[in-house]
Amino acid sequence: MTKAGVASTFFFNALHSECEECVFWPFRRNNRGYAEISLPGYKTKLAHRIMCHIANGEPPSVKHHASHSCGRGVDGCINPKHLLWKTPVENARDKFIHGTQLFGEIHQNAVLNTAQAMEIKYSTEPRSVLSKRYDTSVENVRDIQNGRRWRHLK
Repeated sequence: MTKAGVASTFFFNALHSECEECVFWPFRRNNRGYAEISLPGYKTKLAHRIMCHIANGEPPSVKHHASHSCGRGVDGCINPKHLLWKTPVENARDKFIHGTQLFGEIHQNAVLNTAQAMEIKYSTEPRSVLSKRYDTSVENVRDIQNGRRWRHLK
């Protein structure tokens, strides 16, 4: 059997599993950790989104996310019992509750650490000076000072 065939078999076995625990995808994952699969008839390759569609029907809108009640989506969980359609706000709230919401220096694209962001936020120096000192864009400095980035800083 081909690797794609093995992945498809695993996927459909997970769909019909009675397991209550997470079912972790042992195959391809994207750079954020989410399981990927190619199945005929689906444009997306996100296995949890396809699983949610099969288990729960069409999403209520194109903006709805396939949300993990277990908080283990980035670990590759595809258990259909853990998947529900939720709005982006509901999904973000769940990520915050689960401790999986990426923000601050734990975000994979963070250029600054918390101390640097705090210094930028409360500095009275020109943004161009701060931009050069911290090797970041003037726009990033502005967004930190205006609370659009690093919003959790007080």
